[in-house]
Amino acid sequence: MNREIKFASTVEKYMRMNGLTMKELGEKVGRGESTVSMWIANKSTPPMGIVQKLADLFGVTTDIMIYGDDSSDIALTDHERKHLEIYRLLDDKGQHTVDTVTQMEYERVKKDNK
Repeated sequence: MNREIKFASTVEKYMRMNGLTMKELGEKVGRGESTVSMWIANKSTPPMGIVQKLADLFGVTTDIMIYGDDSSDIALTDHERKHLEIYRLLDDKGQHTVDTVTQMEYERVKKDNK
C-alpha cells in the first residue's frame, strides 16, 4: 500500500494545535528554527530519531507524523490501531459481532458509572 507522505502538513498542524512557534518546536527537539522551517516547506525531512521525538511530543505515532491523520483530531494508541486493523480484516458477520459486543460493554460501563 502506497500512502502519501504528509510530514510537512502534519508538523504544521500539531504545532498550531499546541500553540508552538517554529523556534519553540526546534528547541524542544534539538533543532534550529530554520530546520523546522525547511520541514514545513517540505524541503527536508528529519531523521527517524527526530520524527520519534516529534511523535512523543505530540502524543501520536510516528506513522501519524509521516502520513498524517485523516481521521480527524483523534489520536489512536498503537493498541487501538491494531484493533482497528484487525476489525477491518473481519467479514460482515465478524464486524457485526464486534459491534454488538462493543455496544453491550459500553452500556454496561455506562450503567456502572451512574
